Parts: sequence; structure tokens; C-alpha cells
Amino acid sequence: MSTKKKRNPHMSMQAIDPPRSYPPQEWQCNYCGQRGLYEALRDRECTYVYPPCPTCGQTPECAPDCAAVLDALYNTPGVRVISGRED
Repeated sequence: MSTKKKRNPHMSMQAIDPPRSYPPQEWQCNYCGQRGLYEALRDRECTYVYPPCPTCGQTPECAPDCAAVLDALYNTPGVRVISGRED
């Protein structure tokens, strides 16, 4: 598997074959529809164009300081945010 970070990873994949070791299970991206073995699919970029986050404007993943993500974390019991905004 590649160590280089992909610009557009598959955010959601599902198995399309029953669990088994041989032949290997095939997977499909829920967004772009690409199919393949798990590692091979993870190594390819997703062709789906994710809309930008309405809060931070980044895509396909939010910025580390996205206010919407921080608000969700601050309002989740048991989660202690150690960086981001100050209260």
C-alpha cells in the first residue's frame, strides 16, 4: 500500500462479496462506484467530487480547525478537545 496521502480518498466502501479468504472479497466505493480488492481500491483515488464543507470550505476533508467539527466534538460527552478554540 502506498504511503503517499491521496488527494481524494474513498470515504465509504462496502463489501460486495460475502466474507471469505479465497478468492479475496471485492469492495465498492459508495460514492464513485469503483470496485476492487480492498487494498487496491484504497490505493486508487476516488473519482467522486465531494462538495466543500459549508463551514471551512475544504474538500474532501475538513480543515483541522473547522468550527463545525470542533463544535461537534465539544458537544460530545466524553470527548476532550486539546487544541482548537478556547472557552
